[in-house]
Amino acid sequence: MAEQLLASTVPHQKHRWVRRLVWLFGGLILLLAAAYFTATSGAFLKGFILPRVAKAINAEITASDASISPFHQVVLKDLKVKTTGSDPLVVVPEVRLRYSLLDIIGGNINVEEVAVVSPTVIVVVNADGTSNLDPFTKSGSKEPVPTAKPAVPAKPGKPLQLNLKKVALTGATVRYITIHANGSRDAYEVSNVNFTLSDLKNGQTGKVALAAAIQARMNPPAPGLSASMQATLSLNLDLGLAADAKLATAKGNLHLGVDKADGGWAQLATFSTDLDCDLTPTDLKGLVLRFQKGAAALGQIRASGPLDLAKLEGRIVLRDPRPG
Repeated sequence: MAEQLLASTVPHQKHRWVRRLVWLFGGLILLLAAAYFTATSGAFLKGFILPRVAKAINAEITASDASISPFHQVVLKDLKVKTTGSDPLVVVPEVRLRYSLLDIIGGNINVEEVAVVSPTVIVVVNADGTSNLDPFTKSGSKEPVPTAKPAVPAKPGKPLQLNLKKVALTGATVRYITIHANGSRDAYEVSNVNFTLSDLKNGQTGKVALAAAIQARMNPPAPGLSASMQATLSLNLDLGLAADAKLATAKGNLHLGVDKADGGWAQLATFSTDLDCDLTPTDLKGLVLRFQKGAAALGQIRASGPLDLAKLEGRIVLRDPRPG
C-alpha cells in the first residue's frame, strides 16, 4: 500500500514542478516583451529618455512623435531644444536613423541611412555677453578633473569595418545673431545647406557633396561701418578608404564665391577662391588654392610631393607658380 502511494505521489510532484517552470518561463517572456514594447514606444522616449537628456545638458527637449525599433530604426518628429529666450535653439522637423545594431555590436558600423531634415539652429549673443548657449557651456561640475594615468598601449585589434550608405543633411539653416547695446544686430547665416555622404566603405570610394548659401550683415553702433555680403559654398569630393578604414585617396574641389557685397565689404564683390585636392596613398599630387576677382586671377598656392598616409610622413613642397 505504501509503495503504491509513493509511486502515485512522485509523478504528481514532478508534474507540479514542470508546471511551475512553465509558468515562470512564460512570466519572464511576458516581462521581457512588456519591457521591450515599453522601451521602444514613443511615450517612453518622450516621457523618460528625453527629460533625462534635457536635464543632463540643462535644456528643454521635446518631440511630437517617435518611432523606435532598437535593432533597426529610430525616427523622431519635430525635435526641439530650448534653453533661454522665447525661441528654440534647435528645431528639427525629422531625424531618421536606419542601421543594424547587431552588426554595430559586433564591430561593424553598418548604417543604411542618417537623415536630418530641414534643421534650424539659432544662436543669439546678447549685448552683455550672455547667449542661449550658456546653459550648455556653463553646466556640469566645476570640480577639478583628476589626472589620468598613462594608458597602456592596446594591442592591435580588428580593423574597423565601416559601411555608411547614406548620410544626408537637407535644407539646414544656421543663424548667428549678435545684439549690440543700442539694439542693432549683426546677423550671419548659412542657409539651404545640403550635405550628403554616400557609399563610404572599407576598400571603396565614397562621395561627399555640400552646397550652401551664406549671408552676413553687420550693423555696428556709430561710428562703425555697416556691411553686407552674399556668397555660395560648394564641395564635391571623392573619398577613398583603405582596407583598414583609413584615408587612402581624396580628389575634389571646394569653391567659395562672393556674389554680392557692399558697405565695408564692398571690395569683396565678385571675389572667389577654389581649393583643388588630389591625394593618393603615396603622393600628394596636387593641393592648389586659387584666388580670383571676377575673371581676373589674383594668385595661387600650390603644394605637392611624396606622402605616406600609413605612416603620416611626407615631403611636401610649396611651389611658386609664377615663371622664373
